[in-house]
Amino acid sequence: MPIISMPIPNKEKLSLRLNILSCTDLSDFMGKFFFPCFISTSKSSEINILSHVIEYEDGCYIVSSRVTPHIIQCDFSNKKDFVYFVYSRNKITWCNERGKGVLQNGGFIIFDCNKPFKYEFHIETDVVYFLLPKSFLCVGKNVFVNNICSIKNTRYDDVLIELILGLFNYDNQVKVKLAAITSLLAIALYENDVVNLVTKSESEFKKMISLIRMNIGNSELCLNFIASELHMSKSKAQKVFYKNGTSFRVVLKQSRVDALAIKLLSEGNKTINKICFDCGFKTVANANIQFKKIHHMSLSEYRRVQRIKKITS
Repeated sequence: MPIISMPIPNKEKLSLRLNILSCTDLSDFMGKFFFPCFISTSKSSEINILSHVIEYEDGCYIVSSRVTPHIIQCDFSNKKDFVYFVYSRNKITWCNERGKGVLQNGGFIIFDCNKPFKYEFHIETDVVYFLLPKSFLCVGKNVFVNNICSIKNTRYDDVLIELILGLFNYDNQVKVKLAAITSLLAIALYENDVVNLVTKSESEFKKMISLIRMNIGNSELCLNFIASELHMSKSKAQKVFYKNGTSFRVVLKQSRVDALAIKLLSEGNKTINKICFDCGFKTVANANIQFKKIHHMSLSEYRRVQRIKKITS
């Protein structure tokens, strides 16, 4: 069971309300409270933002705003040890050097302040921004913040939204609510990170299996070839196999035997010798040994038995 950090910010240092009416004003606001960035709008749009800002002594900022459509682009951030969190109630798009995405019905986005990013609000909407130290989003000793991460359809959505909107109710529970929010975000990021790692590993594994089957006739097929084709190191390729509970050698042997079983029936006009070589075996003797380990009969016996089954069925 991972240990979730429960950061409690120090006392409130600043609370103010701002009415922002131009791109210049918004740029100055973002530079002061968050990081330097470029602000733009469409020609037909005007900036009109009402913001409530809360600052804590440990560098944590929370901003609640009603915003009109605009684009924020951050090319450089002086907040290297922070993450930037955005919650929008309506459509928001985002991109950076690793990808892009859209949350049609709003949602949560987290950016690592170490890398450039950009996002856009498309209609007037309510938003909440956080600038949080990375230590606030820890599970055990790990900080689960990739450069890009949109969080949607988590089991915590309703609770997070209720807590976020309750931050500005002027009660005595703001610090407790913020601790709950950051802990839920840490859990969501942890679960998202685990799912992404598993999904990526499975995808890479499927590509490797496909490459092996496509090149099954190559008697010199090796892990270096597979790794090279997928633009990864040999050690990383080995890890992908291990994460899926197997090894390259095991998968290659199984794939060759599977190919043998298929070709013995589908290519009945070919000799067993030819089929063995087509499946990447260097000798018929070795093919027989590997085949017997799985099917418990020789190649010729297997072909004869399957032909009889086909006739009698």
